[in-house]
Amino acid sequence: MLIGFKMKIEIRNLTKQFQIEAELAKGFVSHSLGLSFSKKQRNMLFIMPFPSQWSFWMFGMFYPIKIIFIDENKKIINVETAEPLSFNPKTWKTYAPKQSCKYILEVPADRNFSQEDELSWPVA
Repeated sequence: MLIGFKMKIEIRNLTKQFQIEAELAKGFVSHSLGLSFSKKQRNMLFIMPFPSQWSFWMFGMFYPIKIIFIDENKKIINVETAEPLSFNPKTWKTYAPKQSCKYILEVPADRNFSQEDELSWPVA
């Protein structure tokens, strides 16, 4: 893989009839970094190795995001709005789904995704 190369994927919200482009996070390094240290608002889809209650935190984030937990059938199981870490202890937390998920989508907080939305994207 080339350094700096970012694979992108088109994600369609079948429920609300819109699409976005997201960077693909498939491996350990991209899972660990996610959108951390990015000042530009972007979208990132995490493909996890197996379904679980994966947890995320906001280390190195500069803007609020939605963390969207998605099941194996590409249906949103829950959405968390996450604030960047600050000196306020209320921001010192992790975000996890209420049930196991296979995919996680991080998007800027103003994006219109809701629980129960059905999504689609090509096999990655």
